[in-house]
Amino acid sequence: MRLVHLAVLFFVHYALSSLVFVGLFLAASWFKGRQLRFRAEAWDDFFLTFPAEKAEQFFLWLYLAADILTGCVDYMLLRAGGFVWALPLALSFFLVWTAFFAWKWQRKGGKLMDRYQTMLDDIRRHREEQHKP
Repeated sequence: MRLVHLAVLFFVHYALSSLVFVGLFLAASWFKGRQLRFRAEAWDDFFLTFPAEKAEQFFLWLYLAADILTGCVDYMLLRAGGFVWALPLALSFFLVWTAFFAWKWQRKGGKLMDRYQTMLDDIRRHREEQHKP
């Protein structure tokens, strides 16, 4: 029975980490939006001055923060479930899912950065269309 709990928690970690990532991303976007007073033109200026490398670093750090928070939740759930080795188990969950994310990022991370570059191109194209007589 404990093995089933462990297996379920292992896969719940992935889902919870994704939800925490989305929550952190939305919170960061909201705070930046408040700073820019939610003006579309200010957002365009921000993205045009925000390099793709920094955007990639931002996403990676955000995922790492989400995974760390999820690891803390894993530890508390394992501890509450009576697992003696709660900390090593939570750390192993964290390491396995971080390694999985790194592997996945190596395979598909370029697609996300291509979409970011496409967004920048769209902003530039839109601005050019606005300034045409």
